[in-house]
This record gives sequence, C-alpha cells and structure tokens, in this order.
Amino acid sequence: MPDNKKTPSKLPKWLKNTLEVVGSLTVFMAGYNLIGPLVYPDGRYFEWWTFPFSIILALIFVGLWSYHEERQAKKAAEQKLKAAQIEAEQLKKRQLLEEQAEHKAEIRRQKNAQAQKQHKK
Repeated sequence: MPDNKKTPSKLPKWLKNTLEVVGSLTVFMAGYNLIGPLVYPDGRYFEWWTFPFSIILALIFVGLWSYHEERQAKKAAEQKLKAAQIEAEQLKKRQLLEEQAEHKAEIRRQKNAQAQKQHKK
C-alpha cells in the first residue's frame, strides 16, 4: 500500500527570513495605523489603500536583499573551503618534499659512510 503522506516543502532560508521580517513589519504598520489615531488623533497616518502595496514592495525588496545576502554567504563559504583545500594540498606537497629531502639525505649519508669505509681500507 503506497504511502500518500506528503512531506512538507522546506522553504529556503532567505524566503523564511523575508516572510518573518515582512510579517513583523505588517503587524507593526497595521497596529500603528489602528492604534495611532486613538493615542494621537491629530497625527498623520498612511492611507489604508497603500497598505497592500507597501507589503508587496516590502516582500520584493526584503526578498531580494535576503537572497543576495544568502548568495554572498554561500560564495564566502565556498571561497573559505577552497582556500582550506589549497592549504591542505600545499601542506601535503611540503611534507612530500621534506620526506624526499630526508630520503635523499639518508642515501647521501649511506654513500658517505661507504666512501669513508673504503677510504680507511
């Protein structure tokens, strides 16, 4: 029997952040326009017909900013990883060169020891 359960789609982090920020902004704007006239009747408040446009523009601009920031963070992480890989490769090369130099030095020592033995004879 097939499993018909749908897994919830996971939203990207930038989209979640956008919705959180704009949601908070929406609540603040609505509260300001509803409660503001009760507290200060002579104040200036935005027209309600501009409310949906403000929310749509906020979604667009905050979404673009969040997406850009997440992309920049990914690029920085990739560069850091690439730098770490390059450093690891350089370390391996240095170790290999040191091992080769030590091996050549050991061979030289052995040849010198043999030459000294032959010279003493």
